[in-house]
Amino acid sequence: MTKTVGMALGADGNIARISEDMLLPIGAPMPEGLAEPTLQPYLALLLGHEVGGSLVEARASIWMVHGVVVVRDGDEIRGVWTAPRARIADEIDLTFTGVLVHANGEVINSGTGAAGYGHPAGALMAAQNALQEGDDVSADVVLAPGLTPPIPVTPGLAYGFEFNEGLGEIHIAG
Repeated sequence: MTKTVGMALGADGNIARISEDMLLPIGAPMPEGLAEPTLQPYLALLLGHEVGGSLVEARASIWMVHGVVVVRDGDEIRGVWTAPRARIADEIDLTFTGVLVHANGEVINSGTGAAGYGHPAGALMAAQNALQEGDDVSADVVLAPGLTPPIPVTPGLAYGFEFNEGLGEIHIAG
């Protein structure tokens, strides 16, 4: 069994686990054999300590922030790319940290951290509330809600995810 390194709260309230074997290096191609792939950008919140019971405590628990792109096949996470740089959370405004999404160089979507729960730290509270007592998730990374809706992959298109606040870019061939 591979180690769970992160978790994402789905729109249905279920927790999706992100394991070590799902992490893809920068420049890695789209995983093969996907029937209905979608791409979705997120902010990955690296926790410095346990999340408390209030939004203020949740915000204080965020140590670092990465931009990530998740590829799904249907509802199943099949891979995660991480942007090249992380930022200390206290140095940026997570509400306005966001992404521009390009397909073959044309902007097709954009979004900010305010897209979910008003502030990405709200995802920590929601994830904590969704976990059942005795759940085996012990992750140091929580994905805030998607910065954009899932983007269906069109074969042959090149996708770019340009994160602001100096987080960097991720490029993926469709």
